[in-house]
Amino acid sequence: MLIRFMTMGSKQITVLERSLRIADLEILRKDVADFFRTVPETDLETTLVNAIELGVFCLQRAHMSQDTEFVRRQVESVLNALEAAANQIPGEIQKALMEKIGTKNGRR
Repeated sequence: MLIRFMTMGSKQITVLERSLRIADLEILRKDVADFFRTVPETDLETTLVNAIELGVFCLQRAHMSQDTEFVRRQVESVLNALEAAANQIPGEIQKALMEKIGTKNGRR
């Protein structure tokens, strides 16, 4: 577990209209604690908010990238099917013409 809430029972994370409330949160990651030890105390809050915003930004981009990749694969699939169908057209036209005009001197 990477996160531990100090008080149990009540709702610990609340998503409000224009904010996020996290009650009694402890993040159990040494590398996170090590980084924040290097931040001046006066900058802790701003740095934490920036870190959360950056993380959310990265997660949004990752989701959009996955969505974009899905759309790309779907378009590629449709284009391949269209190309395969288009490649059959000349043969179908030739077959239809041969049925209409015949094969010997333009006659059946």
